Amino acid sequence: MWCISDTTQSISTQWLSTLSHIPPLHLRRQQALLKEAHKIASIPDLLAHQEFMYPQSLRLKSRWPPNQTAHCLMVKPFNLEEKWNIEWRSNPPNAAALNYDPTRKWSI
Repeated sequence: MWCISDTTQSISTQWLSTLSHIPPLHLRRQQALLKEAHKIASIPDLLAHQEFMYPQSLRLKSRWPPNQTAHCLMVKPFNLEEKWNIEWRSNPPNAAALNYDPTRKWSI
């Protein structure tokens, strides 16, 4: 909320996550999956290591299996801030023609 001449107006919901410096949900999920995949890959004693690295074909087929998504993310370097910046530039909300970097923290 911001105040102009004693009237309160709400901020557009498209700006809230950017102003509070929170990346989009799908990018945070990708980052969490990548972190978990690195942890599982680094500890071969875990039961999840075999399940994750060498999936069995007897299971029901998923449209987006996490192990395939994690392997794709591990092949290319994943940089959350860079992906967020690219997404912001390609699909800006209203009045985002400003040259604004969503990953930059503002000092007051």
